[in-house]
Amino acid sequence: AQGRRMRQLSGEQARHYPDTDELHIDRVRFAAVNAAGQELRAQAQRGIATGDGDRVTLLGQVQVLRPAQGQAPRLELLGERIVALQKQERLLSDLPVQIVRDGDRFSASAMDFNLKTGQYQLSGRVRGVLQPVR
Repeated sequence: AQGRRMRQLSGEQARHYPDTDELHIDRVRFAAVNAAGQELRAQAQRGIATGDGDRVTLLGQVQVLRPAQGQAPRLELLGERIVALQKQERLLSDLPVQIVRDGDRFSASAMDFNLKTGQYQLSGRVRGVLQPVR
C-alpha cells in the first residue's frame, strides 16, 4: 500500500440505517482519486451512501469538480441529484444538469458521464455554448 487516498466521504452529521445498510449524510463532501490519479471532488446538501460505498447519491445543490489534468480540462457539474458509481467510474443524473468545461457550457435534462473515457451522454433538452479555441 502506498498510503494514497482513494475515496473519502465526510459531512456535518451522519446516520446509519442498518435495515438498508445506508449512510445518510448532511452537508456531504466527497473526494475520490482513481488509479490514473484523476481527482474528483463533490459537495451537496445531503448524501446517501451504500454500505460498501460504491454508490453515493448526492442531493440538493450538488457541485462536482474534476480539476484539469493533462489533456483533460477542468470540469464542473451542477444539479440537484447526481449519483456517483465508484467501481464503474460514472456519474449519472436523471434531473437537469449544467456542465462547465473550461469556457464551454452545456445543459441537459439527464446525463451519463463516464469518468474513465471523459465522454458524457446528454439527453432530453440539451443546449450548449462552445467558446472558440484560443
